[in-house]
Amino acid sequence: MNAESLILAVVAMLCSILLGLFVYLIIKLNEFEKQLFTRQEARSEPNAENNEIKIFCGLDGQALWDAWVQFANGSSNQYPTLGSDRNIYLALLRQHVKDLISEGISHGRDGKAQAQVQNPRVTSILRGDFQSYLPHSTCDRIYELAYDIGKTDEYRDDNIASLRSCIITICQSTQFNPADFEACLPATRSAA
Repeated sequence: MNAESLILAVVAMLCSILLGLFVYLIIKLNEFEKQLFTRQEARSEPNAENNEIKIFCGLDGQALWDAWVQFANGSSNQYPTLGSDRNIYLALLRQHVKDLISEGISHGRDGKAQAQVQNPRVTSILRGDFQSYLPHSTCDRIYELAYDIGKTDEYRDDNIASLRSCIITICQSTQFNPADFEACLPATRSAA
C-alpha cells in the first residue's frame, strides 16, 4: 500500500465518521424539535380554551344576541369587553343570514316544503363554530323570502328589497352597517 492509498482511506474513514455524526445530529435535532413543539402545544391548549371562552364573554345564542343589543345600544355595561368582538360577531351574523338565504333559495328551487328554521343554529366562521341567534320573526321572514326567490323569479326584486329591509332591522338592533350584509343578498333580476 502506498501513501496515496493510505491518505485516501483515512479521508474516506473521516468522511464516513463526519457523515455519521451529521446524521446523528439531525436525528437529535428532530427529536428536540418534536419535544419542544409538544411542550408548546401542551402549554397553549389551556390558553386556547380560555381564549374561546373570552370570545363573546362566553355567551352564545339568544343570550349573546340580547347582550349585544343591550351593549350596542348603550343600555348595559354588564359585558364591557363585548365590543372587542365586534368584527367576529358581525361575521357570525352575516354568515347566519347568508346560510338562511342559501337554505331558503335551495329549498324553494328544489320544490321542498318550507322547513322550520333552526334558531338558534350552529354557524361556522373562521374563528370556529358558534351558536347564532336572530329574532324568530326576522329569521322566519328571511327564510320565507329566500324560499320565494328560489321557487319563482316573478317577484325576485321585490323579495330582495324585503330581505334588505329585514337586514336593516337587524342592523338597527345591533348597530351594524347594512352595507356589510350586501354580499349575502342574491342578485336582482336586472343584475343577473
